Amino acid sequence: MISIIIPAFNEERVIVDTLKELVPGAIAGELEVIVVCNGCTDNTARVVDSFGGTIRCIETSVPSK
Repeated sequence: MISIIIPAFNEERVIVDTLKELVPGAIAGELEVIVVCNGCTDNTARVVDSFGGTIRCIETSVPSK
């Protein structure tokens, strides 16, 4: 299994296309996809959560490197 970690900061408008490309691999068990919402103030986490358990979302309240 390959783990893909995607750091995100206010990416709700653009992250959907990326996640749609990764979902088939995640469903097949070939990929583990984790999005780290790094102090997001928009709906990025909600967008990620809309993919159900296929893609994990980790939220941090304070942006960092």
